[in-house]
Amino acid sequence: MIDVDACAGRIDLWEPQEWIGAPLEGLQEWSIQLLTKAKAQLKPALNELADVSIRTSGNWSALSACATAEGLFLAKCRTGPRFEYFVAQVSRGHLRQMTGLRRDEASRLQFYLDAQAGYPMKVQAHVWQSHVRLRLSRHLPREEARALLLGWQLPPPSGGGATATNYVIPREVFPLVRQALTGLCVDLTEREFAEGRQ
Repeated sequence: MIDVDACAGRIDLWEPQEWIGAPLEGLQEWSIQLLTKAKAQLKPALNELADVSIRTSGNWSALSACATAEGLFLAKCRTGPRFEYFVAQVSRGHLRQMTGLRRDEASRLQFYLDAQAGYPMKVQAHVWQSHVRLRLSRHLPREEARALLLGWQLPPPSGGGATATNYVIPREVFPLVRQALTGLCVDLTEREFAEGRQ
């Protein structure tokens, strides 16, 4: 363990939130600002967009299957091998207006919208004396993902087909990972295990 007082004046000491690098105003304020800005920049939707999906009730749903959808949504559509993300104004299940988002903005906004809809990402942390194991069902935004570098990613099971990613984090740095996850409104459950049990 490092004596923080002994380091004062000799090295720069960062608060955990600064080191993680997530928006200092917090997820809710950041998301509200992003949506307000996006709403002001909406332009008529492009007719040629196909296979548009909107984020609703914690899932991606094809817009064509959401005939009663109304309001502002996080949306995506496939353009070649990747997805493009945007904020969409939808009326009676039809795309009316839109404005583009960067992938990292869409990733962060998705955590906020899911939590607001009552479907936060759920993560169970298995806590042992020396380490913590996590299983994440989707990628974190770039800044919060930095905290995962404090540990290591386990290889996927040999059978393939797994969509979740498993991580092992040394227990002494897990508070930083916890802070990164809770900053994204992740529903984190921690279960203690005795050493020797897997």
